Amino acid sequence: MNPELANIIFLTFLVVPASTLIFQVIRGETNPISHRKSYRKIIDIAFFPCTLIDYIRIILVAWTVVIAALSRQPSHYQICCLLTLNVILDTVDGFLARRYNHQSGFGIALDLVVDVSTSTVIWYLSSINLSFIFVMVEWGGAIAILYSSFFRSSPHWKTSLNKSSSRLPKLYFSNNQRNWLSTYGGIAHFVFPMAYVIRQPQSWLLTITLPGLLLFEFVTIYLVLVLIKQKNLEPKPN
Repeated sequence: MNPELANIIFLTFLVVPASTLIFQVIRGETNPISHRKSYRKIIDIAFFPCTLIDYIRIILVAWTVVIAALSRQPSHYQICCLLTLNVILDTVDGFLARRYNHQSGFGIALDLVVDVSTSTVIWYLSSINLSFIFVMVEWGGAIAILYSSFFRSSPHWKTSLNKSSSRLPKLYFSNNQRNWLSTYGGIAHFVFPMAYVIRQPQSWLLTITLPGLLLFEFVTIYLVLVLIKQKNLEPKPN
């Protein structure tokens, strides 16, 4: 990875918290110019335990990018450890958000953007041909979710999938994605490109994870189509 690209990605991670906070203000969860309590609410949300973990995840991914960009012979296993820790922390921050009811627009946007940004870095480091297609699909899903969540007074995007008439996506998103099918898709989506990142693409491992990866991407495409069909992407009426 060249240094210029590394700088762009690093700067992107720096503006993620600020941009997601702007989304939150636009959505109307906080009004920073109306009252001092709004400032206090912004500070509280910005320092929720689950939000602090997302900040750590940003640092981990930025660290990964720096290692890959500046080291002549980067340690693939060091990169693997950093990205694996990132994924583990993603599970932890979700648990904390539900456990302490710290779910907010800022947290949703921050977690989603960090997730997709992490995935983008993994795909780039994997050097897999046509990996940009997966990146485009995943960013398309993220943008659709963000737009639906922040600019439409619609139900949670997972609710739309739970009510889907298609059995596979409905099963995938059942129980808030805490099910075996979603777990398999998520793990496969991480392990498949990581096998190339550490330069150990064993055929048996790719055979096991490829169906899960395709499932993950299929569900993402289906999600975008459902949100469009339900007109969740239309601007709010004045």
